[in-house]
Amino acid sequence: MKPQIGKAVRDADGRRLTQKEVEATFASSYVEYQYHLVNFLADHLADVSRAFTGDMQKAMILAIIGQVHLNMMMANTATGRNAPDQPSDRRGITTNRLSDTTGIPRETTRRKLIEMEKSGWLVRHDGYWALAMDGHDAVARHGLSDLDTRAVTRVATFFLALSGLVGGGKV
Repeated sequence: MKPQIGKAVRDADGRRLTQKEVEATFASSYVEYQYHLVNFLADHLADVSRAFTGDMQKAMILAIIGQVHLNMMMANTATGRNAPDQPSDRRGITTNRLSDTTGIPRETTRRKLIEMEKSGWLVRHDGYWALAMDGHDAVARHGLSDLDTRAVTRVATFFLALSGLVGGGKV
């Protein structure tokens, strides 16, 4: 289940834009689109690299585990379930799946998972890796709060720049 997020983007007349229309706009405004995309990615990747002291593999592994968690939380909101009610395979991901998904060798993936477990960011349940939680917040989020704050600002800037390309579209 891929959750639907956000509101529809609309053109200046209030008509909902299709994905194909947005893609066509980006293609026709390629230089501007590419500038904003590369600017966003370069700034964000450099920031993530600094936050993880250059260990982008660890950042990727944590990001994927975070996505599994966020997907579960959004599904729980839709169904009214609680995280503890979910089976382990809905709350986490295996080392092998992480390795396959990222292309990072299994032993390297395992080593980085254990490092994050020792730091208190991850926990293991029945062979599945999941975010360690402090109430409703991931423990890792506390350690990455400055990065998270900068990311929110960066994404908002990126969103506004792309919205401006899509016919002065509104959300």
